[in-house]
Amino acid sequence: MEQNDRQEIIGNDVLSNEQTNEQVNDEKSEKKIQDKGLSLPLTAFFIIGDIAGSGMLALPKAFDNAGFIGPVLLLLGALSSGYNGIRLGQCWMIIKRRYPNLGEHIRNPYATIGEKAFGSKMALIGIIAAMATIIATFTISSDIIVYKVKHKPKLEFSNTKVVNLFLAFGTIMFAFGGTATFPTIQHDMNKPEKFHISATFSYIGILSMYQLVALLGYYTFGNQLVDNILKSLSIGWLRYTSEILITIHLIFAFVINSNPVFQTVEHILKIPTNFNWKRCIIRTVVILFIIFVAETIPKFGALLSLVGGTSTAFLTFVAPSMFYLKLCSSKGDWQEIKVPLHHKVICCQLMIIGTLGGIATTYSAISTISSSKTFFLPCYVNITAADLAVNP
Repeated sequence: MEQNDRQEIIGNDVLSNEQTNEQVNDEKSEKKIQDKGLSLPLTAFFIIGDIAGSGMLALPKAFDNAGFIGPVLLLLGALSSGYNGIRLGQCWMIIKRRYPNLGEHIRNPYATIGEKAFGSKMALIGIIAAMATIIATFTISSDIIVYKVKHKPKLEFSNTKVVNLFLAFGTIMFAFGGTATFPTIQHDMNKPEKFHISATFSYIGILSMYQLVALLGYYTFGNQLVDNILKSLSIGWLRYTSEILITIHLIFAFVINSNPVFQTVEHILKIPTNFNWKRCIIRTVVILFIIFVAETIPKFGALLSLVGGTSTAFLTFVAPSMFYLKLCSSKGDWQEIKVPLHHKVICCQLMIIGTLGGIATTYSAISTISSSKTFFLPCYVNITAADLAVNP
């Protein structure tokens, strides 16, 4: 009996030591992953590179459509998107605490948040995308100032109409789209609990760039603005530099923005995570679909408003607040999270405004696209008509 007890004690000690060693190894592995993660400044650059881009080119025209309340709408858009982005980050931290068995590699963090609520090799890419946008902001602004000093254009503004106001609202929502990738970025941070700091500073930078380009363009060209501010600029090295920088941004930002989409589709179709021909086929099909949509609606501004009023309105302005309130109110084997009343009010307001604004914007965008005055056949039907749409 004593020998059996002694063997049992020794066996338990060995098992305990193995478990302890395993826990230590897990902690070391987790710490190693965190040490290699994105820093706070790098995360801020990633967010800027993710959000700021092509939407900025349409903001001056959005100001022309919205009139003098355009800057106010842009400020509210930044505050709403930033607030929801931080809420989304908090949702991800809640998920990580409640479901520690999810593992380190998660293909679709945004979808995981939605599922739980209801029912760093990328560093260089992020820096290039962000820096290209920042430099492009100053080259575009410089070109606008040069044009204003040289030509002294007579300034006239368009009359604000309800339809145009909603189109402007959709463009502004599109300009702040991209929060759906925030959980993916936060997941790669070395200090994910401090995501809100990076998000705050990045939105200050984004809003500053947006207001600079939009206000300069609006008060220089007035009602002579077209959907893409670059087409209003004078031909010269500043415009060419801006176009090159925006193109560089779009190329690198596409990698950031499309990767969560690719991984979500692959997860749904149960495609293996290793490199294989199935992943190549799926990603090629998704890109071809994106190209098809872009070529089907050649009007730049109307397309931005349509996307802003549909997917962006839900993913950026409705879903984050909805996920946050649901996760905090759900019952389970975890500590209850009490949401202050003012946060509940803000979340509900954002959900209502995002839903109603998205519906109205979508209707206005579809009406504009299908109107006989503004409708153009796609290039695969009539290449001449499509060329007139983008080069009037």
